[in-house]
Amino acid sequence: MRFDDDDPFIPVWEGPYLDAELVKLRLEEAHVPVEYGDALLPGHARIQVPRSYLTEVRDVITGASAKWPEVSEHGPGGVRVKPSIQFGTKATAAVVILLTVAIILLAVFRH
Repeated sequence: MRFDDDDPFIPVWEGPYLDAELVKLRLEEAHVPVEYGDALLPGHARIQVPRSYLTEVRDVITGASAKWPEVSEHGPGGVRVKPSIQFGTKATAAVVILLTVAIILLAVFRH
């Protein structure tokens, strides 16, 4: 018994190859298994997914599914964390340090 027999791949989108690649990447970001099928026109691609993932595909294509937040930037110097994430990390560390110092001071001066 093969997996494809239980959950066959069905076509959900067909169009120019470059557009198909973008659709494929968006579906893969949502953890939907994707494969290419034979398109009817040259230069086109057909996107196929398992039948059980049709709800997720609809949400991705219509934009109803939330995108993952981007925490890094790609620049000429390579990949770096976005400044807002760096600030949030530093602010959290500062709050943890202040709370730790406050707890220690309370424990010392309580006696």
